[in-house]
Amino acid sequence: MVTFLAVGIFALAPGGAAAAASIRVLDQNYRIRFGDSIELTLEAASDGAEITSVQAFFRPQGTRTITTYSYPRFTRGQQITATFEIPTREPTYYPPGVVFEVHYLIRDAAGVEFETPPLQIEYLDPQFKWQRQSRNGLTIIYHDRPASAVQTLTNQVTDRIPRIESVIGKALDGDYRAVLFNSGAEARAAFPFISATTKEGHVFAGFAYADYSLFVLTNAETSGVVHELTHLIFGRATDTPAAKRPSWLNEGLAVYFETGSRDATASTLKPAIKGDRLLTLRAMNSLPGRPADINVFYPQAGNFAGYLIEVHGDERMRWFISALRGGALPNNAALETYGRTLEELENEWRRAIGAKPLEPLPSPTAIAAPAHVATAAPVAAGTSVPQSEGASPVPASTAGEPSNATSPLGREGRGDPDSPSPLEGEGRGDPDSPSPLEGEGRGEGNAPSSAILWWLLGGGGAIAAVLGLVWVSRHAFGARRARGGT
Repeated sequence: MVTFLAVGIFALAPGGAAAAASIRVLDQNYRIRFGDSIELTLEAASDGAEITSVQAFFRPQGTRTITTYSYPRFTRGQQITATFEIPTREPTYYPPGVVFEVHYLIRDAAGVEFETPPLQIEYLDPQFKWQRQSRNGLTIIYHDRPASAVQTLTNQVTDRIPRIESVIGKALDGDYRAVLFNSGAEARAAFPFISATTKEGHVFAGFAYADYSLFVLTNAETSGVVHELTHLIFGRATDTPAAKRPSWLNEGLAVYFETGSRDATASTLKPAIKGDRLLTLRAMNSLPGRPADINVFYPQAGNFAGYLIEVHGDERMRWFISALRGGALPNNAALETYGRTLEELENEWRRAIGAKPLEPLPSPTAIAAPAHVATAAPVAAGTSVPQSEGASPVPASTAGEPSNATSPLGREGRGDPDSPSPLEGEGRGDPDSPSPLEGEGRGEGNAPSSAILWWLLGGGGAIAAVLGLVWVSRHAFGARRARGGT
């Protein structure tokens, strides 16, 4: 428990003159229950009327964070003890290293108000003695490691920042913070819960939080720190409400800058190239969830992003990111920057690495309806569900590094909330995915047989068509009711 004292601060009366009856703070303290909450306590006294109201306000420091207020528990009186907590667990998860600013507004029955000075609380596991190393805008927070080793790590990482910023863009202000854990057991209480499988498999070694300019990591290797730092630099370079951040670019840049070369991912991709198991770029706007796909996603994203940088140059990548920052859809940004579509760029890259190019998708063709049969309205494709706000994860292994993960699952659908849908702006989905119409009315007894359809569309005539439509409508309505539809 850490105690902060506020001494010699008095309230003012509503008119602005010194109040004859003042409110003063006797004590403030807090206790961190790491992985669960922060418990805060305020003791205050009034020399006049009894204290009737206490509001607590807290805000995590960051680029686009908001202030939250709470009403602490207390009993009215001339001297009070008020308590409240800041939850840090799911669903209001806060990562370790976040710094909260907390202040109180106290009122008494006579209308006197007193606002406390802000109190800063750094959310870290209190069982460890944390230390810091800082250089060139990066602060690494660690415990029980040799200071010389951390200093070497800090130097190696910060030496890479100018190169990363030359491609992605340089932030005007603000520092970055990293919290290093020494084991997976330590990290389990610190990392966000994604799924039981990913937690047990130790799939992700770190998470970056652009809103807090902060990342947490179990791997203290230079490549892992650079990976997460790249996420923060990219997040700051695209820090607008309209920005588009496709996962293939966000993760691809992070993987590429781990080494600054495509060579590290080239060997990892060889089995996927040989087996024709590369993903389509339009399916990589968010992180995949299947184990087989996640193994391909990271090296493929890193190799493709690296190809754009190494072949087309740093400047075009900066323009591309700038267009995304302004709200352009990725395909439109590619046309504006590279003079070709993303699919054309993808096929150019595939040919360069010896992979099978994508086949152009067939153009939609109109099907004429029979003259005597009314056509039904098309079934709308499913609407994308907005993704929850989350961090950019780094897998336990990316550019060919060894991993202890037993089941490399992805974030199970929790992609970047600002990434466009795979269908967004393209007008076409993944040709390998099922049609939006599949499964709608295809079950047993849910659709007329081919014989009935042939009879309706063939020589049955207008009367048969009308009777058939009535039968289909009644049957479809019954099927929808059975499925609970509207």
